[in-house]
Amino acid sequence: FISQTDTEVIVRLFEYLHNGDSFKTFEEVLDKLEGAFAILLMVKDEDKIYFAKKGSPLIVAKNENEIFFASSDAPLIGYANTAHYLEDGEYGYVDSEIHLYKDKAQISPFFKSLPTNKESAKKQGFRFYMEKEIYEQYDVLKENTLGRNTPYGIKFDELDKNFFDGIPNAASVSC
Repeated sequence: FISQTDTEVIVRLFEYLHNGDSFKTFEEVLDKLEGAFAILLMVKDEDKIYFAKKGSPLIVAKNENEIFFASSDAPLIGYANTAHYLEDGEYGYVDSEIHLYKDKAQISPFFKSLPTNKESAKKQGFRFYMEKEIYEQYDVLKENTLGRNTPYGIKFDELDKNFFDGIPNAASVSC
């Protein structure tokens, strides 16, 4: 199977591996994936949504009667009261409840109250957007190099081997 869309490949892999137990199949699919992703998967004739996060933001939020997913908390304000900000490697499914797992073991979600002001939520507690961006630089760099980190440094296959010649402190970068 060939596709230019990650989403389609994930669904096809799920279909190929499906053995009747959708949750176990979802875990198998996650074991085979590389790189960053935030996944929501629905299976026909099941009242569940499977979800997983690695490197990309994913939030599961709830109010008294509903469960929501989003990549940031701003669109959840006014719909949900509390949210669990998934950590890398967390996954699970939602039926009438949220079932959360990490390393094949069930864990309890940690719900935090959502902010009530959308502008404040976008800044995530920082006074200014620039301050927020400064503090995010480490995470952005880490996410952009996900899948390229090796024990010998960061690997850039698409760059010429001499690209970093003459740049100080480029010893841990390889092409």
